[in-house]
Amino acid sequence: MGADIIVPKLGLTETHATVVRWRKAVGDEVSAGDVVVEIQADKADVDVEAAADGVITEILIEEGVEVELGTVIGRIGSAVAGGVGAPGPDGPTLERVPVAAMAAAAPVAAAVAASGVATVAAAAAGPVTTTSARSGGKLPSSPLARRLAAELGVALAGLVGTGPGGLVVARDVRGAAAVEVASPAPAAPAEVPPTVIAQPAPVAAAPVQVVAAPEPVASVAAAPAPAATPAAEGLPEIPGVGALRELELTRVRRVTARRLAAVTAIPVVTLHRSAAIDQARVAVAVARAQGVRATLTHAVLAACAVGLAKHPQLNGFWIDGRLYTAERINLGIAVDVEQGLLLAVAEDCGGKGIAEIAAASNHAVAEVRQGRGGRGSHPTFTVSNLGMLGIEQFTPVLNPPETGILGVGAVVNGRIGLSLTFDHRAIDGAPAARFLDVVARELAGA
Repeated sequence: MGADIIVPKLGLTETHATVVRWRKAVGDEVSAGDVVVEIQADKADVDVEAAADGVITEILIEEGVEVELGTVIGRIGSAVAGGVGAPGPDGPTLERVPVAAMAAAAPVAAAVAASGVATVAAAAAGPVTTTSARSGGKLPSSPLARRLAAELGVALAGLVGTGPGGLVVARDVRGAAAVEVASPAPAAPAEVPPTVIAQPAPVAAAPVQVVAAPEPVASVAAAPAPAATPAAEGLPEIPGVGALRELELTRVRRVTARRLAAVTAIPVVTLHRSAAIDQARVAVAVARAQGVRATLTHAVLAACAVGLAKHPQLNGFWIDGRLYTAERINLGIAVDVEQGLLLAVAEDCGGKGIAEIAAASNHAVAEVRQGRGGRGSHPTFTVSNLGMLGIEQFTPVLNPPETGILGVGAVVNGRIGLSLTFDHRAIDGAPAARFLDVVARELAGA
């Protein structure tokens, strides 16, 4: 008895997830509860477990590809003679392949692409990618690569992907477009490479000037451009700024952009004030004497836990026009990593002191920095600290469906800057100000 491997519902507002890493390959035996794939959604990595005993018969979605929640990304079936590569219920399977193997098999892939054959035979270097019959012979590709291919008229079939597991990414499409420009078909004009854009003509209908890309491809430079070449479809035209180059966004950056766009529809208010930190310094010193690596950030987290217990409107979520408060106080800590801004979650902080909260927070932050953060836990309130960067006060952006977030600034003359952004649908200004006063008093010892 087999089972589908499905991207589960992971949180309150997530709609998409990215396949980060397959822990099992086609042909591997699994037992119910084994972790088969790691996915990322809403700034957290989550393990997906096998729902039944059996053998991985299909991997439908490659690493690095974003899909909607609920998507079937693989299948588990009964053991089939033949092991790896055994056919699934609908035909040949899609197998993962290491990037090194794809590079070694590139000549074979090129020959197959030229002959129009969809399945690549095994090469001496190792396994290569085979495509599923239901995919129509298309190689796995990133969303940006597919969009660029449509804009530039590049066929994805036959491209050798250089992304994770042979994934076709944007640079592969751009490279193919550059080759097409260098060797145009007799009946069609050459395509404009994606790194070359045309500047718009002045109002006086003067000839359009073609601006060379900062890093032109040698083969493209050898082909003379026409006197007036239109800009590649989809690339913006901005007078007087030269060529534009699109940067590929990380998964975290795309999630952040999507969530920031959602915040624009929420009526938010931000309150600013400062607070003395006399008691906070004492609490930090006591925690350090106990062997816990504590900082002022942990003192703020402990103060927030006290305030949230007294003002539960800020310890919850606004979902579909209704306010829900949470039984536990889970404090989110914004963490600046290479991929972008991630959230570490110190769970169940209600009624705990600074030493316990500092230990939980340090562990959660370390997990995030090592790429193992989240695991499905969700903050009920978030704290973002820019004080270590010299920022005295700022307006933190709400992380919906949470109803509040606290921004922490630098310490100036013995006082720390605090900025509370809250959802005005969930709480009014006066009770929000009282919450901020509780936090300030906890820090000052007043």
